[in-house]
Amino acid sequence: MADSFRVHLLDVGLLKYGDCVLLEIGKIRVLIDGAHTGDDRGTPGHDSIPAQLEKALGHKAPFRVDLLIVSHAHEDHIGCLPAMVRDKTLAAGSALVADPRLGWGRAKGQTPPDAAADERVRLAIAGLHENPIRDERDGRSLEEFLSDAASLEASYKAMLDSLAAAGTKVVRYVGPADAKVKALVKRFGSVGLAVLGPSQEQLLRCADKIAKGMQDAVDAADRMLGADADLGAEDIYRRLASGESDAVDGERLGNMVNLQSIALRFEFAGRKLLFAGDMQLARPDTNDPKITAGVEDLRKAIAKEAPYDFAKLSHHGSDNAVDEDLLKKLGATRRYGICAGEHSNKHPNAQVLKMLAAHQPKLQWVRTDHNRHSTVTFTKTAVRMDVETGVLNDPHPNSGDAAPAPAPGPAVTPTLMPPAPPAEPSRGTGVVEVVAKIPNDRTRVVISVEVEPSGGARPIVSIRPGAQTSDAPLKIGGGRRLPPLLAVTSAGALARNVGREEAAAAISALAQAGLSVMSNLPEGARVLDAAAAVHRRLSSDAGIEGVVLVGGFDVVPSLRLDALSPELRRKVGGGNDDPDDFVVWSDEIYASTDGDTVADLPVSRVPDARSAQFLFAALRASGRPLGVGRCGVRNVRREFADPIFRGLPGGSDLFTSEPSTHDQQNPVLVLDGDLVYLMLHGDDRDGSRFWGEETDGGREAVGMGNLPEASGGVVFTGCCWGALTADPPASRAASGESMAPRAPESSIALGFLRRGAVGFVGCTGAHYSPTKEPFDYYGGPMHSAFWRHSLAGLSPARALLEAKREYTAGMPHGHASAISRAIEMKILRQYTCLGLGF
Repeated sequence: MADSFRVHLLDVGLLKYGDCVLLEIGKIRVLIDGAHTGDDRGTPGHDSIPAQLEKALGHKAPFRVDLLIVSHAHEDHIGCLPAMVRDKTLAAGSALVADPRLGWGRAKGQTPPDAAADERVRLAIAGLHENPIRDERDGRSLEEFLSDAASLEASYKAMLDSLAAAGTKVVRYVGPADAKVKALVKRFGSVGLAVLGPSQEQLLRCADKIAKGMQDAVDAADRMLGADADLGAEDIYRRLASGESDAVDGERLGNMVNLQSIALRFEFAGRKLLFAGDMQLARPDTNDPKITAGVEDLRKAIAKEAPYDFAKLSHHGSDNAVDEDLLKKLGATRRYGICAGEHSNKHPNAQVLKMLAAHQPKLQWVRTDHNRHSTVTFTKTAVRMDVETGVLNDPHPNSGDAAPAPAPGPAVTPTLMPPAPPAEPSRGTGVVEVVAKIPNDRTRVVISVEVEPSGGARPIVSIRPGAQTSDAPLKIGGGRRLPPLLAVTSAGALARNVGREEAAAAISALAQAGLSVMSNLPEGARVLDAAAAVHRRLSSDAGIEGVVLVGGFDVVPSLRLDALSPELRRKVGGGNDDPDDFVVWSDEIYASTDGDTVADLPVSRVPDARSAQFLFAALRASGRPLGVGRCGVRNVRREFADPIFRGLPGGSDLFTSEPSTHDQQNPVLVLDGDLVYLMLHGDDRDGSRFWGEETDGGREAVGMGNLPEASGGVVFTGCCWGALTADPPASRAASGESMAPRAPESSIALGFLRRGAVGFVGCTGAHYSPTKEPFDYYGGPMHSAFWRHSLAGLSPARALLEAKREYTAGMPHGHASAISRAIEMKILRQYTCLGLGF
């Protein structure tokens, strides 16, 4: 059909990031960007760019496009275009390209600062021109990365010369008002081409910053070599990229190149398309007010054209490119695309994916890191989005081990129907009928019913956990001997949650078990005031060997902790990709003997879940093993867990997800070990499930149905937010906001404690796993140390304290960049012990 057309988001392979988009609009073919260096050859599991073009266009190479666009001067966008042009695989009638003089800061024609530099410095500066790596790159070594970066400028210029020699009308972008740009726009008027920006002033100011940044980096590198002449290019690059030198902002060069990205609109048959390279539309990350103003002008120009029938989110779905305000400016735009390679562990940003998921079912999106070659087909009456692998609207981030749950379904609106009063109310023979109409969309609802015994009273029906008790005597720890511990609670707040008599029974049982009991925390006490009171008690009782907090966050408040020092926070900045911004809940402040936020004694928390039955079950945990040894589940890509699991006693194998899922039949997955190890994805909105990777339909690996009838041991997890027992996470908690405790039926952590686990050790925020051998960084050393101390006979709370001390002594674990140090500080501070713990 004359008015039908297609947008292909091509699979950009294994490497991080990368863009390559083919438009077939009527008879016009447009290719935007070229993925990575080497993607003309393909990688395991990923077709090459030429192979995908052959499939899309229906013929073999050579391929001729009417318009070739290079959005900006980064390697993951120029990519394999120079090789394809050199090999005559690709030809173009016209080309709108990033001007290399602007992209490498050569606009003023002066001798570039890196021209006369030591070859090692030149390689390092070339790497810095790309967005700095903050962890190990996958798919190629750092040496290969620097070599590709250093050769990019020359190969790109050679490509432009080759195109011009072959008759391509090459237009180097120097702003939308340029006469050649206007002529090109007019030439492609049939497909509604419009160049929205950036302005010439923004391009030039960014180029100046690139030039200055390169000079600063050369000067800093020279100082490094003056102090240590044996440094290699990789060493220099790592130091510059990590921000170790105060003279260089390791992000600046890459950001300024991003801010030169060409933003384009196409319009055909009444449909509009938006493409903006890596433009940082949400947060420019610059202190230049004119560049910031220029980006704001571009946002307005984009908003003026909205809504779009399809928009590619810029900068691979990064949070400095997309925010809620931008989505509002895009208005009724419903379909989005994200380009990224399979190993893009930072982009798409977790918060951006969560934001998109929150707008479902209104929005739809494809993402090449999970969906590979994705095609959006427009016809006169419909739009279809097809993917090569995976599913549409996949919200699972690649950052750390975080994995959000599927988009929420309709709101739960139970219909409660108590019957008429019984004929003989004094005899209490009435019947309570409760009908709850709940959408069948993975919804979990807990309904409790309390019927007053007095005659004629109407039943009280509530959707919350009810306070329940047991007739069995409450013996703390099953009656076993415990070390000298301080139990801390607020009698009033605990009574409010579980009942006055039940709270008194728990406090009395703690005292009878030989614990020192401090139950006089005021209701609603601030965390610093409560911790100060505990510090005074610890100072007066030198025999205390550990602290047990009894009650949820609304009984004994937890500390909302910034895991980073001010200096490290400054280096990491606010534009990081951590889903929690490195802010987590921590109970360590209560176990500090010197008044800081670091525990000197082991500490655990027994949540109350607003249920006396749950509280009593958690306090009774005997610690007696059931004699079934180890069990566990890990993600398919978390191989570091294998040797750790093999070190645990028992004969069970470690399940791997995929293929293992919560509903598998042979063998049935039951977490019935005395030592349970879970290394799966988690989500801050749903504690009842942990996810694997690449499972059919995105099914979870573990759910509440996989918990055993009884648990007598220790659970250790590397699941994001796995130990979060109240909402919201620390990063989203407002000052003075009341916390919403989770119910035992909606939390795997609480489910284990209710079944008798003596300790559940996990994270209150997103976790990070090592993916490169020897797996001795990020969460790996913490996992190994905990199990080693646990197998040596230490209680879960004590084993965690010793693991943290060992982890601190080894920091940084081989990765010294600012972001890597921030990740390890977060892992150190967010691990917590739930349950009796001793």
